[in-house]
Amino acid sequence: MGTPGQPGDLDRLIQESEAAIQRLDAIQKARHDAPLWERVRSHFARNKAHVTNVLLAGTVLVVALGRLGQKQEHERERQEWEAARSELEAAKAAAEERASSLLSGTEALVASLEAASEGRGQRNLAAIVQQQLADWRQRVAGSGSSGPAAANEGEGGVPPEAGSGGSGGKIMI
Repeated sequence: MGTPGQPGDLDRLIQESEAAIQRLDAIQKARHDAPLWERVRSHFARNKAHVTNVLLAGTVLVVALGRLGQKQEHERERQEWEAARSELEAAKAAAEERASSLLSGTEALVASLEAASEGRGQRNLAAIVQQQLADWRQRVAGSGSSGPAAANEGEGGVPPEAGSGGSGGKIMI
């Protein structure tokens, strides 16, 4: 071996550097010319731990999003149920109010008919019935009848059989 600075050593170092550069170029060219699947496989092989962590994080994210979707669907169904429940409660209250109004009107009619049959008050039965029906119609119209019960009623919110005891329009005492 000679001293550094001799022409033989410098040429040898240059040749080794050029050979190393050529090997590096060949490796890079081989990597660049490799099919995509091989490059991806080699990338995953080098980064196996990172890929595993990414896949686990993705799985956790998918599960969390699924649970969030279930929670939102449950909340939506609960709100729909609450809305339907409040509608039914409102319909029930309206039906109870209507039934109460009809009951009080019927009780007043019965009381007037009983008084007339005992000889107290008015003696004209037709006038009593007409007056009671007019009062009853006014109370029913004032209660704001609506819904399915109103659909089954005759003119003025009065059922067709009102005042007749279901006898087809004949007044029976």
